[in-house]
Amino acid sequence: MVVNKKVTELSELSWWTYDGSSTEQAVTGNSEIYLKPVAVFPDPLRKGCHSLLVLCETYLMDKVTPAKYNYRYLASQIFKDAKEHDPWFGVE
Repeated sequence: MVVNKKVTELSELSWWTYDGSSTEQAVTGNSEIYLKPVAVFPDPLRKGCHSLLVLCETYLMDKVTPAKYNYRYLASQIFKDAKEHDPWFGVE
C-alpha cells in the first residue's frame, strides 16, 4: 500500500484487501481477505525516506474471523496469557 502522507500512528492506516483464493485462504466465490495493520516499524532498508514496514493480521470478510494461516493472531492470543514470560515472536 502506498500512502501519500507521513504516517505517525497505526490508526492512520486503513484495512485493505486481497484475493484469498489465489493463496488458498478462501474459496473463489467469497475470496476477499482483509489485512488489518497491527504494528508499524521504520523500514531499515529505506532509511531517511519515511518508508514503513507494516505488520498485518488477515481476516475473513466479516473482519472478525481470523483467516487461514493467520498465525500472528494465534500467537498474540497465546502471548496475552504469557505476559510474565516476556514472549517473543520471530519471522524468517
